[in-house]
Amino acid sequence: MFVVKRASPFYCQIRVDFKSFNVGGPDQNGICTNGWNVTGQADTNVPTICGLNDGQHVYLNFDNFTPIKMTINFNDSDDWAIKVTQIKCNDQENLAPTGCLQYFPEASGQVESFNFQTVSSVAPVTSTQTTYQLANLDYYACIGTSTNTYSQITWTKGVGTTNYYFVLTSNVALIPSNFVGTAAAAEYNGDCTGTGSPTNDYVEIIDGTFTDIDGTSRTETQFCGLHQNPSDYM
Repeated sequence: MFVVKRASPFYCQIRVDFKSFNVGGPDQNGICTNGWNVTGQADTNVPTICGLNDGQHVYLNFDNFTPIKMTINFNDSDDWAIKVTQIKCNDQENLAPTGCLQYFPEASGQVESFNFQTVSSVAPVTSTQTTYQLANLDYYACIGTSTNTYSQITWTKGVGTTNYYFVLTSNVALIPSNFVGTAAAAEYNGDCTGTGSPTNDYVEIIDGTFTDIDGTSRTETQFCGLHQNPSDYM
C-alpha cells in the first residue's frame, strides 16, 4: 500500500502517472481480479485499473486531510512504475477541472481507454479468454486548459492504430474484419443505449458534429459501434 498525505492546505489534487503498468488483465466479463485500487479520495468515479496501461494517468482530489491510499495487487510476472505529483489549488494550468478522472491540457494528443491495445484482430471471448475493455467504467476525460483560446476539438483515428481502434459493441469477433473501422460500422445514441444495444457501452461527446456515410451533416452525443467518424466537436 502507498499512502499519499496532503502536503498542506495549498494542495488540492494529485496526478498519478502510470509510467509503465502491466498488471494482470480483465476476465471475459471485463472485471479486474488484480490491479490498482485507491481509497480516501473525494472522487467517486475511480475504477480498479488492470491490464496494459503504459502512459495512462488519473487525477484524484483530496478529501480534506484524509490520506489517499493506493494498493496494487499483482503477480510475479507483472511490472509497474508509478509517479505521484501533488498539485496546488491555485495552479490553474495543471489543476484538473472538477469531476475529471483524466485531463489533457495539451493542444493535441491521444486519448485511450484503459487497457487499450493495438490489435489487428480480436479472438472470440470464451470462459478461458479475456477481453480488453474494462467493465463498469463511467468517467470524464477532459480536454483543454483555463488559458486556451481554442473553439473546437477534432477527433480522428489514433496514430499507429488499426481498424480495431474504436470497438464499443458486442462480440466483435463475430463481425467480418473488412467491416470493422468503416463508416457503415459507426453507431449513435439509441443504437448505444436503447433496447437494441447489447452492451450499453458508449463514448459521450456533447453535440458531436460530423459527416455521415450519406454525406449529410449530423449531430449526436453518444457514439458506439466499430468506427468513429472523423469529427469536430464544439
